[in-house]
Amino acid sequence: MMRLRSLMMLLSLSCLISQALADEAQLRKLLEDHFPGTEIESLRKTPFAGLYEVVVGGEILYTDDQAKYFSWAT
Repeated sequence: MMRLRSLMMLLSLSCLISQALADEAQLRKLLEDHFPGTEIESLRKTPFAGLYEVVVGGEILYTDDQAKYFSWAT
């Protein structure tokens, strides 16, 4: 019983991690489309739901998980 519970928890965690990685890859692609020819230097999820910090061309900006809204750090 304990072994089954551990396996189920591991599978659930694995699904969450793979989803997060897929979302990050999709966001990176969207950002590359918004900033063609510019390297996405850094992409990291913030502690705030659906908000990502992005470094592009030495500039820090924040965007949502769909790359629809942007805010530049001042």
